[in-house]
Amino acid sequence: MEDFDRLAEQYRPLILSVLRNLNIYQNREDFFQIGLIHLWQAYLNYKPEKGNFSAYAYITVRRGIVRELKKWKRKEGIEHDVDENYWNSVKEEPKAADMAFIKDAVCRLPESEREFVIRHFIWGYSLREIAEMENSAYATVKLKKKRALEKLRKALTDK
Repeated sequence: MEDFDRLAEQYRPLILSVLRNLNIYQNREDFFQIGLIHLWQAYLNYKPEKGNFSAYAYITVRRGIVRELKKWKRKEGIEHDVDENYWNSVKEEPKAADMAFIKDAVCRLPESEREFVIRHFIWGYSLREIAEMENSAYATVKLKKKRALEKLRKALTDK
């Protein structure tokens, strides 16, 4: 057991890295524990002749966390579909003046960011789909989203 405690401390950054890469910020401690459970499974099932432990641990931990994340998202999705309180609390459609202001802010963006906003927020394409359309890296599209949102936030708060 003492061996695993040392191993858990050594691979703590790996688990945190997986959580960060999967953008897990809610229930982070729960998912960290799930990562430890899968690290334990990797520790028990590791066969040295199959390759190095670090790669095996990473794959096992990531796969386990992704599996649990999918279960959690499915559960959350069902709860949100059943709960219609949000829709009952929405009182009215956005006013035409607000929509015109938002449209003006989007039109002032550089062309590539404006295209991104339209594809992602209006047409509903995912970041990966947009990256494929533009034949660019996912990280590039993610950065474009960040910059576009910063500019829109600034334009809309300066209202």
